[in-house]
Amino acid sequence: MIHVIPGGDLLESDCNVIAHQANCFSKMKRGLANKIRVKYKGAYEADLRYPLSPDMRLGRTSYWTDEHMYIFNLYGQKGYGTDKQYTDYRALTYAMLEMLEIIQKVELENPNFKAKIGMPYLIGCDL
Repeated sequence: MIHVIPGGDLLESDCNVIAHQANCFSKMKRGLANKIRVKYKGAYEADLRYPLSPDMRLGRTSYWTDEHMYIFNLYGQKGYGTDKQYTDYRALTYAMLEMLEIIQKVELENPNFKAKIGMPYLIGCDL
């Protein structure tokens, strides 16, 4: 089921899984990515430590967890800027599927964990 929270702040929600689109170059300097970088430094560090090169990240995901909260960096765009739309929707879909596989594994290993996934409204539409 999808719930839209108009004007809501995803980072202040009751979601225990937050996913956002990230570019492949570990910038996280604008929009929600920057807010995540500030509030959840581990998510930015996971992005920096991700072992694949920028050319290989598209369609993949990195994440940070403290076992109660998961933050997923979905690599759905290679480039970045404000001059055009950079989202590769196929890559974003693959990244989401990888995230769901990880969450399923977590839920199987920890029956007390029930994922409540939060994603930004209009993800991938532009900053």
